[in-house]
Amino acid sequence: MNNFFISKFKDIINKKSVKKLTRKILIASHASGTPGGPVEKLQSYLSKKNIVYTIKHPLYPKSSTKSEIYFNKKRFIFKLPFFIQYPLEGIITTFILLKHRTPIDLAVCFDPLSFFNVYFFNFFYNVKKIIYYNLDYSITRFNNPFLNNIYHFLNRFAYEHCSYLFILRESILDKIDPGKKFRSKNFIVGQTVSSIRTRGKKNIKNNSILYAGAIGNSVDFKPLITALVKLKKNKIFFNMDIFGKENDKGKLRKMILINKLEKNVFFKGPAEVNELTKKIIPNYKIGVSPYMLKKDKKSPDYLYQGSLIAAKVVDYIAGGLPVIATRVNPAFDDIEKYQFGFNAKTENDWFIAIKSLLTDQNLYKKYQKNALKFAKKFDENIVFGPIFKKILEEN
Repeated sequence: MNNFFISKFKDIINKKSVKKLTRKILIASHASGTPGGPVEKLQSYLSKKNIVYTIKHPLYPKSSTKSEIYFNKKRFIFKLPFFIQYPLEGIITTFILLKHRTPIDLAVCFDPLSFFNVYFFNFFYNVKKIIYYNLDYSITRFNNPFLNNIYHFLNRFAYEHCSYLFILRESILDKIDPGKKFRSKNFIVGQTVSSIRTRGKKNIKNNSILYAGAIGNSVDFKPLITALVKLKKNKIFFNMDIFGKENDKGKLRKMILINKLEKNVFFKGPAEVNELTKKIIPNYKIGVSPYMLKKDKKSPDYLYQGSLIAAKVVDYIAGGLPVIATRVNPAFDDIEKYQFGFNAKTENDWFIAIKSLLTDQNLYKKYQKNALKFAKKFDENIVFGPIFKKILEEN
């Protein structure tokens, strides 16, 4: 008899556990074609205890990136002509999802256009709650005033109609909510990492330097490349691997060839976020983030108005890498304040910082230990845990 009741009790517990795992969450975003970043991090985190569906459309319609919808264990991939991508992507997505009708408990939209698409889709299909996750709000997103006004209109629309707003810094609200009408639904959400990797010395590639991220208008490799040339002339051995997307005729490749660094600097292509953070980053010695010091006209200004260390830097230190970065906002002062790396502005700054970390083992060990210690504050369970517990349990 006792065994019977114990068995029934276990069945009840198991049913409750299964119920917790059956929340259906939709993540919508526009992708540049380079994997990794906050979208993939959140998807990985939520997938542990929920069923996650995804909608990804190209950020740049003229690129080779295709639209991809993952829903009910089925994957739909298509490519629209660039001139009708933005107007039609939401309509086509709606038709696809309506054929596979499933209630959705929560949608997370990573940009204003994704929010608009999901909001439109919600007229035909019930989504209980919608989060607008604003990662890179910029006062000047486009040089074209007309496009910039559309961008701000969509941001205000998303903010007013979302259930919750996730933002990296509170100053955004001064622009999109000057009247403070909707402040109660805001969450300040910082950078996150899925795990802090403690490493043995045997795992680290000798004198290795790593860059992992997008190769675009927000980065400036020129001072770093010049510093690498100087290291080579001073017979300081190094190898640098670049994980990111760039074509064979890109400016960075030309710069490497001109400076005769092709035997020291290698392109590894893009990598998925889990592979990057758990398998790749921990094997390197130093992580570098060479940002554009003065904003390029084609580059959005969110990075320079920010109040957080960049996600790339957080990924490095979570893997135990001391970092060298260009200081683009005051948050980067923590790098030197907590002694887990250096801020570099000139080519000489880069040279001295890299040389110090490659040749002074006592300094390196100290900075490596400090990097892992500082990274603990970005643990995804600490950042996301309380927020999603509140959101998913609210009626």
